[in-house]
Amino acid sequence: MKTSGRLAGLLVTGLVIALTLGLPVTAQAALHTKPENCYAGIDETQARRCVLVEGRPGQPVVVLFGDSHAMRLSYGVAKVAEQHGFRLILISKSGCPAQTINVNTRKGERYWQCTEWRQSALRLIDSIHPTAVITHSTYLYGALDIMLDSAWSSVPDASEAAAWEAGAAATLERLRGSAAQVLSIRDTPVLGYLQFACLKPEGASSECGATVAEAVPQQALDFWAADSRQALARGVRTLDLNEWFCDDGFCSPWTKKGVVRFSDGDHLTEPFAKTLYKPLAAGLREVLPLAPSPVRSLRITGKGQNTTLKWRKPAVQGSAKVTEYRVSLTPRGSSNRRAGKASCRTPATRCRIHEKLSGDYRIRIRAVSSAGLSPQLLQNHRF
Repeated sequence: MKTSGRLAGLLVTGLVIALTLGLPVTAQAALHTKPENCYAGIDETQARRCVLVEGRPGQPVVVLFGDSHAMRLSYGVAKVAEQHGFRLILISKSGCPAQTINVNTRKGERYWQCTEWRQSALRLIDSIHPTAVITHSTYLYGALDIMLDSAWSSVPDASEAAAWEAGAAATLERLRGSAAQVLSIRDTPVLGYLQFACLKPEGASSECGATVAEAVPQQALDFWAADSRQALARGVRTLDLNEWFCDDGFCSPWTKKGVVRFSDGDHLTEPFAKTLYKPLAAGLREVLPLAPSPVRSLRITGKGQNTTLKWRKPAVQGSAKVTEYRVSLTPRGSSNRRAGKASCRTPATRCRIHEKLSGDYRIRIRAVSSAGLSPQLLQNHRF
């Protein structure tokens, strides 16, 4: 192994958990289904089309493809999908990287189910015809010496980066053949298998975590360089999120704002994955037409024909500048059916209503850009 002594013995435990328990995570009500419901176990050989976020008609379709690291990152990608309206499909399997390589199981047995599942996954992606595919996998396969060549023989340490690069090339070539745009996301730093005490707030100390050199060893740098070269050769975009994991040269399980990053040494927590919303959105807008996120903080002043609506612009405008806001006010309830409707279209973040309003109304506001319409802000109000 090429990992530092402080981390090496702990990494095995982390991967064993990934290969056996399926990494249970907390449910999120806004998701169409839970990520772990999309997560293929060891024995599965057929990939499943599993929708995390339904999205809106006419918006892009995105596939997130990879192993347990992709599954955990899905909470952050799902937040982007929810905020911008595209459909998100998760295709993920325990201990099985997106890169086309053979690997061992934790028992040293040939993980042939991974190889079959990956081919099934690539065929499924072809049939989906997504707008974009995100690939994300851990680099621990090299650190744990479980990579195998096409003859199912162990890959020597000196050849692992080259084997990984060949696997990255094969997968990217196949994905680009499906006409989808591809975004390759770098693996996260690794802190080893953290003790429970490190996941308590007082665990944010020098005893819990690792230096950047320990969390991102040479093997991980070599694998990222291999991914990057093959992406560049095929016009594939890459995204590096590592700056979000380490502060001042030290990688802690805790952020400065008190959000725990890892549930163990390398698998993201749901709350931290969601904090990656903005950099993930920035990466995705490079590979698909990303509509604006919803407008925010609606304020209503005045009554009747003197009503003014004010709001804040989207937190992330997406792939193009917001050019217009569309506002509609619709009467609610059987007792208010004869009340008049109202609407306006404006480039500003405010709208003066000239119609007479009375009773209960549902207010809808959407931002518009050349990339599409934002999900609508919905608010009920009584005039």
